[in-house]
Amino acid sequence: MASRMYDVFQFEQQMLEDRAPQTAEDFDRLVLQSPESSLVWLRYMAFHLEATEIDRARAVAEQALKTISFRLVQMILGLSH
Repeated sequence: MASRMYDVFQFEQQMLEDRAPQTAEDFDRLVLQSPESSLVWLRYMAFHLEATEIDRARAVAEQALKTISFRLVQMILGLSH
């Protein structure tokens, strides 16, 4: 399972490097394609922070927290009790 997650992570990282999003709309499409990807959400927040759009970065962070399934993350990392 860990190997599969690493493969997914590598794929997402390569996708972001190959087709670097240039606009908020590009990031919106990416998070729709990969809503569980913390990497995509973090880069989306960084995009807004680099433009000093603090409120927009905060809104993205809040949406990420609502979207990402932490049960799934815990299961993958073996953190569940």
